[in-house]
Amino acid sequence: MKKSILIIASLLLGSTVFGQTTWNEIQTGTTKKLNAIDFPTTNVGYIVGEDSTILKSTDGGQTWQQLPMNGINIVGLDDEFRDIDFIDENVGFLVSGYSGIFRTSDGGQTWNVIGGQASNMCFPHCVFPFSGTDFFAGGAGCFEGAIIDHYQNGNWDNATLAMDFWDSGQTVMQMSFSDANHGMAATYGEYMLRTVDGGVFFDTIFIDIPGRLTSVVMVDDTLCYAGYEDPSSQGFGILKSEDGGLTWSQDINSATFYYPSYLSVEAASNGDIYSGGFSPNAPGGLIFETVDGVSWDYQNVDQPINAMTSVGSDITFGVGDSGYLVVNMPVEELSVTETEILEFTVYPNPISDELTIVNPENKPMDIRILDVTGSVVRTEDLQNGSSTINVTELNQGIYFVEVRIGEKTGLERIVKK
Repeated sequence: MKKSILIIASLLLGSTVFGQTTWNEIQTGTTKKLNAIDFPTTNVGYIVGEDSTILKSTDGGQTWQQLPMNGINIVGLDDEFRDIDFIDENVGFLVSGYSGIFRTSDGGQTWNVIGGQASNMCFPHCVFPFSGTDFFAGGAGCFEGAIIDHYQNGNWDNATLAMDFWDSGQTVMQMSFSDANHGMAATYGEYMLRTVDGGVFFDTIFIDIPGRLTSVVMVDDTLCYAGYEDPSSQGFGILKSEDGGLTWSQDINSATFYYPSYLSVEAASNGDIYSGGFSPNAPGGLIFETVDGVSWDYQNVDQPINAMTSVGSDITFGVGDSGYLVVNMPVEELSVTETEILEFTVYPNPISDELTIVNPENKPMDIRILDVTGSVVRTEDLQNGSSTINVTELNQGIYFVEVRIGEKTGLERIVKK
Protein backbone atom coordinates (compact mmCIF):
# COMPACT_ATOMS: atom_id res chain seq x y z
CA MET A 1 0.00 0.00 0.00
CA LYS A 2 2.81 2.41 0.87
CA LYS A 3 4.38 2.06 -2.54
CA SER A 4 1.21 3.13 -4.34
CA ILE A 5 0.71 6.02 -1.93
CA LEU A 6 4.28 7.14 -2.53
CA ILE A 7 3.71 7.23 -6.29
CA ILE A 8 0.54 9.30 -5.92
CA ALA A 9 2.18 11.66 -3.45
CA SER A 10 5.21 12.13 -5.68
CA LEU A 11 2.95 13.11 -8.56
CA LEU A 12 1.14 15.56 -6.33
CA LEU A 13 4.40 17.14 -5.26
CA GLY A 14 5.43 17.57 -8.86
CA SER A 15 3.29 20.69 -9.12
CA THR A 16 4.58 23.63 -7.10
CA VAL A 17 2.14 25.64 -5.00
CA PHE A 18 2.75 29.36 -5.27
CA GLY A 19 3.25 31.57 -2.24
CA GLN A 20 5.28 29.24 -0.03
CA THR A 21 5.18 30.51 3.54
CA THR A 22 8.32 31.16 5.58
CA TRP A 23 8.01 30.15 9.25
CA ASN A 24 10.12 32.32 11.55
CA GLU A 25 11.29 30.99 14.92
CA ILE A 26 10.72 32.94 18.15
CA GLN A 27 12.67 32.26 21.34
CA THR A 28 10.40 31.34 24.26
CA GLY A 29 13.00 31.05 27.01
CA THR A 30 12.13 27.42 27.72
CA THR A 31 13.05 23.98 26.42
CA LYS A 32 9.85 22.35 27.68
CA LYS A 33 7.34 20.66 25.39
CA LEU A 34 4.63 23.18 24.45
CA ASN A 35 1.08 21.82 24.09
CA ALA A 36 -1.25 24.75 23.35
CA ILE A 37 -1.24 28.41 22.31
CA ASP A 38 -3.89 31.13 22.15
CA PHE A 39 -3.89 34.80 21.14
CA PRO A 40 -7.08 36.56 22.33
CA THR A 41 -5.77 39.87 20.93
CA THR A 42 -3.08 40.89 18.48
CA ASN A 43 -0.69 41.77 21.30
CA VAL A 44 -1.51 39.32 24.09
CA GLY A 45 -0.83 35.60 23.80
CA TYR A 46 -0.54 32.57 26.08
CA ILE A 47 1.26 29.21 25.84
CA VAL A 48 1.11 26.16 28.13
CA GLY A 49 3.13 22.98 28.27
CA GLU A 50 4.86 20.40 30.42
CA ASP A 51 6.38 21.00 33.89
CA SER A 52 3.78 23.67 34.79
CA THR A 53 4.79 25.90 31.88
CA ILE A 54 2.58 28.99 31.45
CA LEU A 55 3.99 31.67 29.16
CA LYS A 56 2.56 35.09 28.31
CA SER A 57 3.43 37.68 25.66
CA THR A 58 2.24 41.29 25.59
CA ASP A 59 4.13 42.37 22.47
CA GLY A 60 2.50 40.25 19.79
CA GLY A 61 4.60 37.16 20.51
CA GLN A 62 8.07 38.66 20.20
CA THR A 63 8.99 37.98 23.85
CA TRP A 64 7.59 35.61 26.50
CA GLN A 65 7.58 35.43 30.28
CA GLN A 66 6.68 32.60 32.69
CA LEU A 67 3.48 33.30 34.65
CA PRO A 68 3.10 32.44 38.35
CA MET A 69 1.18 29.40 39.60
CA ASN A 70 -0.97 31.40 42.01
CA GLY A 71 -4.08 29.30 42.73
CA ILE A 72 -3.00 26.23 40.74
CA ASN A 73 -2.47 23.21 42.98
CA ILE A 74 -0.90 20.25 41.21
CA VAL A 75 -2.44 16.90 42.14
CA GLY A 76 -0.09 13.93 42.09
CA LEU A 77 2.78 13.99 39.62
CA ASP A 78 0.86 15.35 36.61
CA ASP A 79 2.01 18.93 36.07
CA GLU A 80 1.59 18.98 32.30
CA PHE A 81 -0.83 21.66 31.12
CA ARG A 82 -2.84 20.49 28.11
CA ASP A 83 -4.89 23.43 26.86
CA ILE A 84 -5.37 27.18 27.23
CA ASP A 85 -8.13 29.35 25.78
CA PHE A 86 -8.91 33.00 26.47
CA ILE A 87 -12.07 35.08 25.89
CA ASP A 88 -10.11 38.34 25.99
CA GLU A 89 -6.69 39.37 27.22
CA ASN A 90 -7.70 38.90 30.87
CA VAL A 91 -10.34 36.14 31.09
CA GLY A 92 -9.32 32.62 30.15
CA PHE A 93 -9.11 28.93 31.02
CA LEU A 94 -6.24 26.51 31.60
CA VAL A 95 -6.48 22.71 31.65
CA SER A 96 -4.19 20.52 33.73
CA GLY A 97 -4.15 16.86 32.75
CA TYR A 98 -5.24 15.64 36.19
CA SER A 99 -5.46 18.66 38.49
CA GLY A 100 -8.52 20.22 36.83
CA ILE A 101 -9.74 23.26 34.95
CA PHE A 102 -8.69 26.71 36.11
CA ARG A 103 -9.98 30.19 35.27
CA THR A 104 -8.30 33.57 35.47
CA SER A 105 -9.79 37.05 35.23
CA ASP A 106 -6.56 39.02 35.62
CA GLY A 107 -4.49 37.85 32.69
CA GLY A 108 -3.01 34.80 34.38
CA GLN A 109 -1.72 36.42 37.56
CA THR A 110 -4.10 34.34 39.69
CA TRP A 111 -6.17 31.23 38.96
CA ASN A 112 -9.23 29.56 40.50
CA VAL A 113 -10.17 25.91 40.03
CA ILE A 114 -13.66 25.27 38.65
CA GLY A 115 -14.95 22.32 40.59
CA GLY A 116 -18.28 20.60 41.03
CA GLN A 117 -18.37 18.43 37.93
CA ALA A 118 -21.05 15.76 38.24
CA SER A 119 -19.34 13.46 35.73
CA ASN A 120 -16.45 11.10 36.33
CA MET A 121 -13.98 13.25 34.33
CA CYS A 122 -10.69 12.51 36.06
CA PHE A 123 -8.57 13.52 33.07
CA PRO A 124 -9.65 16.86 31.55
CA HIS A 125 -7.84 17.60 28.30
CA CYS A 126 -9.42 20.58 26.49
CA VAL A 127 -11.86 23.48 26.78
CA PHE A 128 -13.96 25.46 24.34
CA PRO A 129 -15.30 28.70 25.90
CA PHE A 130 -18.13 30.90 24.64
CA SER A 131 -17.75 33.31 27.56
CA GLY A 132 -16.18 33.47 31.00
CA THR A 133 -19.15 31.60 32.45
CA ASP A 134 -20.09 29.33 29.54
CA PHE A 135 -17.69 26.67 28.26
CA PHE A 136 -17.37 23.02 27.29
CA ALA A 137 -14.77 20.72 28.84
CA GLY A 138 -13.58 17.50 27.20
CA GLY A 139 -11.54 14.65 28.59
CA ALA A 140 -11.83 11.11 29.92
CA GLY A 141 -13.16 9.35 33.00
CA CYS A 142 -11.21 7.46 35.62
CA PHE A 143 -12.57 4.08 34.52
CA GLU A 144 -14.13 5.03 31.19
CA GLY A 145 -13.31 6.97 28.04
CA ALA A 146 -14.59 10.14 26.38
CA ILE A 147 -16.61 12.63 28.45
CA ILE A 148 -17.92 16.11 27.56
CA ASP A 149 -19.24 18.47 30.24
CA HIS A 150 -20.90 21.86 29.84
CA TYR A 151 -20.42 24.60 32.44
CA GLN A 152 -22.94 27.45 32.27
CA ASN A 153 -23.58 30.18 34.85
CA GLY A 154 -22.19 28.17 37.74
CA ASN A 155 -23.76 24.81 36.87
CA TRP A 156 -22.36 21.66 35.26
CA ASP A 157 -24.24 19.42 32.83
CA ASN A 158 -22.96 16.15 31.43
CA ALA A 159 -23.47 15.81 27.66
CA THR A 160 -25.07 12.62 26.37
CA LEU A 161 -22.89 10.67 23.94
CA ALA A 162 -24.41 8.25 21.42
CA MET A 163 -22.19 5.43 22.65
CA ASP A 164 -20.39 4.59 25.89
CA PHE A 165 -16.59 4.68 25.82
CA TRP A 166 -14.94 2.27 28.25
CA ASP A 167 -11.41 2.69 26.95
CA SER A 168 -9.70 5.18 29.27
CA GLY A 169 -7.37 6.16 26.44
CA GLN A 170 -10.30 7.34 24.34
CA THR A 171 -10.15 10.90 25.68
CA VAL A 172 -11.57 14.02 24.01
CA MET A 173 -8.55 15.74 22.47
CA GLN A 174 -10.04 18.92 21.01
CA MET A 175 -13.41 20.58 20.46
CA SER A 176 -14.57 23.13 17.91
CA PHE A 177 -17.90 24.92 17.45
CA SER A 178 -18.95 26.87 14.36
CA ASP A 179 -21.85 28.47 16.24
CA ALA A 180 -23.85 27.92 19.41
CA ASN A 181 -25.45 24.71 18.05
CA HIS A 182 -22.95 22.97 15.78
CA GLY A 183 -19.87 21.42 17.34
CA MET A 184 -17.32 18.61 16.92
CA ALA A 185 -15.07 16.76 19.35
CA ALA A 186 -12.14 14.58 18.30
CA THR A 187 -11.43 11.55 20.48
CA TYR A 188 -8.06 9.85 20.73
CA GLY A 189 -9.25 6.94 18.62
CA GLU A 190 -11.41 6.49 15.53
CA TYR A 191 -14.51 8.36 16.70
CA MET A 192 -15.59 11.93 16.08
CA LEU A 193 -18.38 13.32 18.27
CA ARG A 194 -20.90 15.68 16.65
CA THR A 195 -23.63 17.91 18.07
CA VAL A 196 -26.29 20.03 16.37
CA ASP A 197 -28.22 20.98 19.53
CA GLY A 198 -25.65 23.03 21.42
CA GLY A 199 -23.91 20.11 23.11
CA VAL A 200 -26.85 18.39 24.78
CA PHE A 201 -26.36 15.28 22.64
CA PHE A 202 -23.37 14.12 20.59
CA ASP A 203 -23.58 11.62 17.73
CA THR A 204 -20.69 9.18 17.33
CA ILE A 205 -19.08 9.19 13.89
CA PHE A 206 -16.71 6.32 13.09
CA ILE A 207 -13.78 7.34 10.86
CA ASP A 208 -11.80 4.61 9.14
CA ILE A 209 -8.25 5.86 9.61
CA PRO A 210 -4.94 4.08 10.24
CA GLY A 211 -4.43 5.67 13.65
CA ARG A 212 -5.97 8.00 16.23
CA LEU A 213 -7.65 11.39 15.94
CA THR A 214 -5.76 14.33 17.42
CA SER A 215 -7.62 17.53 16.52
CA VAL A 216 -10.58 19.12 14.76
CA VAL A 217 -11.65 22.54 13.50
CA MET A 218 -15.02 23.66 12.13
CA VAL A 219 -14.59 26.34 9.48
CA ASP A 220 -18.38 26.66 9.29
CA ASP A 221 -21.36 24.37 9.86
CA THR A 222 -20.46 22.27 6.79
CA LEU A 223 -16.67 22.45 6.24
CA CYS A 224 -14.46 20.73 8.83
CA TYR A 225 -10.87 19.47 9.05
CA ALA A 226 -9.35 16.95 11.44
CA GLY A 227 -5.89 15.64 12.22
CA TYR A 228 -4.73 12.18 13.20
CA GLU A 229 -1.52 10.34 14.02
CA ASP A 230 -0.51 6.89 12.94
CA PRO A 231 2.21 5.02 14.86
CA SER A 232 2.59 2.58 11.95
CA SER A 233 3.63 5.39 9.55
CA GLN A 234 0.62 4.99 7.27
CA GLY A 235 -0.61 8.60 7.52
CA PHE A 236 -1.81 9.99 4.22
CA GLY A 237 -3.97 13.09 3.69
CA ILE A 238 -5.51 15.37 6.27
CA LEU A 239 -9.16 14.56 7.05
CA LYS A 240 -11.86 16.72 5.51
CA SER A 241 -15.65 16.84 5.81
CA GLU A 242 -17.98 18.93 3.65
CA ASP A 243 -21.26 17.88 5.29
CA GLY A 244 -20.82 19.13 8.82
CA GLY A 245 -18.85 16.13 10.04
CA LEU A 246 -21.24 13.37 8.98
CA THR A 247 -18.71 11.83 6.58
CA TRP A 248 -14.95 12.20 6.35
CA SER A 249 -12.30 11.43 3.76
CA GLN A 250 -8.59 11.97 3.37
CA ASP A 251 -7.75 15.04 1.29
CA ILE A 252 -5.40 13.53 -1.29
CA ASN A 253 -4.04 16.98 -2.19
CA SER A 254 -2.36 17.21 1.23
CA ALA A 255 -0.63 13.82 0.96
CA THR A 256 3.17 13.55 0.98
CA PHE A 257 5.76 10.78 1.04
CA TYR A 258 6.45 11.74 4.68
CA TYR A 259 3.33 9.80 5.81
CA PRO A 260 2.75 12.51 8.42
CA SER A 261 1.02 12.57 11.75
CA TYR A 262 -1.26 15.64 11.82
CA LEU A 263 -1.28 16.79 15.46
CA SER A 264 -3.17 20.08 15.05
CA VAL A 265 -5.48 21.93 12.68
CA GLU A 266 -6.29 25.64 12.56
CA ALA A 267 -8.50 27.91 10.42
CA ALA A 268 -7.43 31.54 10.00
CA SER A 269 -10.12 34.19 9.63
CA ASN A 270 -9.08 34.84 6.01
CA GLY A 271 -9.91 31.22 5.10
CA ASP A 272 -6.42 29.72 5.13
CA ILE A 273 -6.21 26.28 6.77
CA TYR A 274 -3.13 25.01 8.62
CA SER A 275 -2.07 21.70 10.08
CA GLY A 276 1.01 21.00 12.16
CA GLY A 277 2.64 17.70 12.97
CA PHE A 278 5.64 15.55 12.22
CA SER A 279 6.84 12.65 10.10
CA PRO A 280 7.87 9.32 11.65
CA ASN A 281 10.35 9.04 8.79
CA ALA A 282 12.17 12.36 9.15
CA PRO A 283 13.51 14.60 11.91
CA GLY A 284 11.75 17.78 12.97
CA GLY A 285 8.19 18.74 12.11
CA LEU A 286 5.86 19.75 9.28
CA ILE A 287 3.37 22.56 8.71
CA PHE A 288 0.75 22.22 5.99
CA GLU A 289 -1.21 25.14 4.50
CA THR A 290 -3.94 25.68 1.93
CA VAL A 291 -5.06 29.14 0.80
CA ASP A 292 -7.80 27.95 -1.55
CA GLY A 293 -9.04 24.73 0.05
CA VAL A 294 -7.71 22.71 -2.89
CA SER A 295 -3.91 22.91 -3.21
CA TRP A 296 -1.73 22.24 -0.17
CA ASP A 297 1.81 23.35 0.52
CA TYR A 298 4.04 22.10 3.33
CA GLN A 299 7.18 23.29 5.09
CA ASN A 300 9.74 21.41 7.15
CA VAL A 301 10.40 22.95 10.57
CA ASP A 302 12.77 22.04 13.38
CA GLN A 303 10.33 20.43 15.84
CA PRO A 304 6.99 18.58 15.79
CA ILE A 305 4.12 21.09 15.84
CA ASN A 306 1.69 20.21 18.64
CA ALA A 307 -0.76 23.12 18.37
CA MET A 308 -1.51 26.19 16.23
CA THR A 309 -3.54 29.38 16.56
CA SER A 310 -4.33 32.43 14.42
CA VAL A 311 -5.08 36.03 15.29
CA GLY A 312 -6.19 38.92 13.09
CA SER A 313 -6.64 38.14 9.42
CA ASP A 314 -3.88 35.50 9.33
CA ILE A 315 -1.08 35.82 11.85
CA THR A 316 -0.55 32.14 12.62
CA PHE A 317 1.63 30.57 15.31
CA GLY A 318 2.71 27.00 15.91
CA VAL A 319 4.21 25.52 19.10
CA GLY A 320 6.10 22.28 19.50
CA ASP A 321 8.66 20.28 21.41
CA SER A 322 11.69 21.79 23.18
CA GLY A 323 10.10 25.24 23.60
CA TYR A 324 9.66 25.65 19.85
CA LEU A 325 7.55 28.54 18.52
CA VAL A 326 7.18 29.76 14.93
CA VAL A 327 5.06 32.39 13.18
CA ASN A 328 4.18 32.95 9.51
CA MET A 329 5.36 36.57 9.33
CA PRO A 330 8.47 38.60 10.14
CA VAL A 331 8.93 38.65 13.92
CA GLU A 332 9.75 42.35 14.03
CA GLU A 333 6.35 43.16 12.52
CA LEU A 334 4.35 41.39 15.26
CA SER A 335 3.94 44.03 17.93
CA VAL A 336 1.31 46.71 17.28
CA THR A 337 -0.21 48.64 20.17
CA GLU A 338 -3.93 47.88 20.40
CA THR A 339 -4.91 51.56 20.24
CA GLU A 340 -2.88 51.99 17.05
CA ILE A 341 -4.39 49.17 15.00
CA LEU A 342 -5.72 50.34 11.63
CA GLU A 343 -8.39 48.23 9.99
CA PHE A 344 -8.22 48.16 6.19
CA THR A 345 -9.07 45.87 3.28
CA VAL A 346 -6.98 44.56 0.41
CA TYR A 347 -8.34 42.82 -2.68
CA PRO A 348 -8.17 40.69 -4.70
CA ASN A 349 -6.23 38.16 -2.64
CA PRO A 350 -4.46 36.27 -4.18
CA ILE A 351 -3.45 39.03 -6.60
CA SER A 352 -1.95 38.98 -10.07
CA ASP A 353 -1.49 42.49 -11.50
CA GLU A 354 -3.27 45.10 -9.37
CA LEU A 355 -3.88 45.44 -5.64
CA THR A 356 -6.60 47.69 -4.24
CA ILE A 357 -6.28 49.05 -0.71
CA VAL A 358 -9.35 50.43 1.07
CA ASN A 359 -9.66 51.85 4.58
CA PRO A 360 -12.52 53.76 6.26
CA GLU A 361 -10.42 56.86 6.85
CA ASN A 362 -10.27 59.09 3.78
CA LYS A 363 -6.75 60.29 4.60
CA PRO A 364 -3.30 59.99 3.00
CA MET A 365 -1.69 56.59 3.55
CA ASP A 366 1.92 55.45 3.78
CA ILE A 367 2.19 51.99 2.20
CA ARG A 368 4.97 49.47 2.56
CA ILE A 369 5.01 45.99 1.00
CA LEU A 370 7.32 43.54 2.77
CA ASP A 371 8.44 40.06 1.80
CA VAL A 372 8.49 37.13 4.23
CA THR A 373 11.96 38.09 5.53
CA GLY A 374 10.73 41.55 6.54
CA SER A 375 12.54 43.36 3.72
CA VAL A 376 10.68 46.29 2.15
CA VAL A 377 10.13 45.63 -1.55
CA ARG A 378 7.78 48.53 -2.37
CA THR A 379 6.72 51.87 -0.84
CA GLU A 380 3.87 54.19 -1.84
CA ASP A 381 2.43 57.49 -0.59
CA LEU A 382 -1.28 57.47 -1.40
CA GLN A 383 -3.51 60.50 -1.05
CA ASN A 384 -6.92 59.02 -0.34
CA GLY A 385 -8.66 56.15 1.39
CA SER A 386 -8.89 53.88 -1.64
CA SER A 387 -6.10 53.29 -4.13
CA THR A 388 -4.96 50.69 -6.63
CA ILE A 389 -1.30 49.70 -7.02
CA ASN A 390 0.22 47.87 -9.97
CA VAL A 391 2.25 44.94 -8.57
CA THR A 392 3.14 43.04 -11.73
CA GLU A 393 6.86 43.35 -10.88
CA LEU A 394 6.51 41.30 -7.70
CA ASN A 395 7.51 37.66 -7.85
CA GLN A 396 5.12 34.92 -6.83
CA GLY A 397 4.99 34.46 -3.07
CA ILE A 398 3.76 35.72 0.29
CA TYR A 399 3.89 39.46 1.11
CA PHE A 400 2.64 41.77 3.85
CA VAL A 401 0.98 45.12 3.21
CA GLU A 402 1.63 47.66 5.96
CA VAL A 403 -0.57 50.78 6.00
CA ARG A 404 0.14 53.81 8.22
CA ILE A 405 -2.12 56.78 8.82
CA GLY A 406 -0.64 59.04 11.48
CA GLU A 407 -0.01 56.89 14.56
CA LYS A 408 -2.22 54.03 13.36
CA THR A 409 -0.78 50.95 11.70
CA GLY A 410 -2.34 47.94 10.04
CA LEU A 411 -0.91 44.80 8.45
CA GLU A 412 -2.46 42.33 6.00
CA ARG A 413 -1.02 39.24 4.36
CA ILE A 414 -1.33 38.81 0.58
CA VAL A 415 -0.37 36.17 -1.96
CA LYS A 416 1.08 37.10 -5.35
CA LYS A 417 0.34 34.45 -7.97
